[in-house]
Amino acid sequence: MARRQILTASLWSQLMAPPSEDREVAMHCTLTPDEIEAVAGKRTAAARLGYAVSLAYLRYPGRVRDVGEQPNNAMLAFLADQVDASASDLAVYDRRPQTRREHIAQIMARFGYQAFTRSLVRELVHWLTPSAGEDLRAEPLAISLIEELRRRRILIPARRTVELIVRHAIRRAENVRISALTRDLHPDHYVALRALIAPPESGEVSTLSWLKAAAQIYGRLRLSPIWAAALSTEADNWHVTYTGQFRMFSTAVSPYR
Repeated sequence: MARRQILTASLWSQLMAPPSEDREVAMHCTLTPDEIEAVAGKRTAAARLGYAVSLAYLRYPGRVRDVGEQPNNAMLAFLADQVDASASDLAVYDRRPQTRREHIAQIMARFGYQAFTRSLVRELVHWLTPSAGEDLRAEPLAISLIEELRRRRILIPARRTVELIVRHAIRRAENVRISALTRDLHPDHYVALRALIAPPESGEVSTLSWLKAAAQIYGRLRLSPIWAAALSTEADNWHVTYTGQFRMFSTAVSPYR
């Protein structure tokens, strides 16, 4: 069964777009003295502008400019003005893909940018988990992750990789919350609860997810009897200190919030 995408194509396009508003262009495309020095070492106006454009794309949105991709007019004019070039010089630059590749390698080496590798997945999942514990919504988590990648100067990976990291962070945050709620449960009750919320081997929909969907469709189902039947636990088995946490967990999974 294919995984449902948690980031829409529209949102991903926005996140991967270079700045276009004047304020954003000035914020992300103003070259530092060190960057100006690096650009000045290029002999032609086309090379200077192409280098500056590649540098700006690596900084924000945090990716390599696609072959044939045309920067917006505001961004291109702002960069051209800083490197003593004309916006039309970029077309000349794009005729030399080998030069473009060499410049990207030079920029990454000089300014500390690095390609994304799979070895970073676990580290970023751990980094994102505390945020997921505060807010389980995928879109804000993805935005936080992308901002952190930009801060670290790590090139943003494909959308499916970003979604993978977000999914794992959400799952870890849920497991942390569940562990806090269930550590004093009787073992039989713990097994029953895990069976209720864990996805079966045959698919990705857990019993609880099915119940939530049914509740949204029919509008009358309440989950409290289901919890009672699944756990079969008396009220005095719950320590008073877990009341707030249990309410928080119930809110997180309830369709009626």
